[in-house]
Amino acid sequence: MSSKNLVYVLNGANINMLEFRSPAHYHGAGGAGGTSYNHLCETLVREGDTLGLRVEVWQSNSESAMVDKVQSIAMEHVYAPSAETQMPTPTQMQTQTPTQMPMPMPMVTDNVGVIVNAGGYTHTSVVIRDALELLAPIPIVEVHMSNIFARERFRHHSHISGISHGVIAGLGVYSYVAALHYIANLYAMPTKQIQK
Repeated sequence: MSSKNLVYVLNGANINMLEFRSPAHYHGAGGAGGTSYNHLCETLVREGDTLGLRVEVWQSNSESAMVDKVQSIAMEHVYAPSAETQMPTPTQMQTQTPTQMPMPMPMVTDNVGVIVNAGGYTHTSVVIRDALELLAPIPIVEVHMSNIFARERFRHHSHISGISHGVIAGLGVYSYVAALHYIANLYAMPTKQIQK
């Protein structure tokens, strides 16, 4: 695999407090088993390394910070200016109408994947979903350590599932590990097969 195989693991609210979360949901069979957030991060980086993936783990309790992170990934890997199409300059933005400005076309130049566990924002945040939609050419896997369908009814709906390649839930840390394996397998396939 190319050294450019990069997976962003984006974690939302309260994932940083993993070791203190409800044992019934996060520490059962296949669950975190008392795993700390740092241990989760180390496990993912190590597993990614064995798969030829560079894993960048990120977490925030802030919805707006998560949107900013997703947008930065989009600008770096999807809408990065090319030689043919440069982003509009501030002067162009002030003097030209939107239809006159050159707009970058979505194009992924590196093997990039995103694993997202938005925590409670999964069920409530349209703005995180809209930001993730900017990553459309990049494979997105939604993960949850707990089985969200065995929990409260409000957790059964996800705003993120509809734009994800897949959803893995209820397997604890292995939900993330399975997502890494899925993305590694995608990059082992011919490019035309990597479509949602």
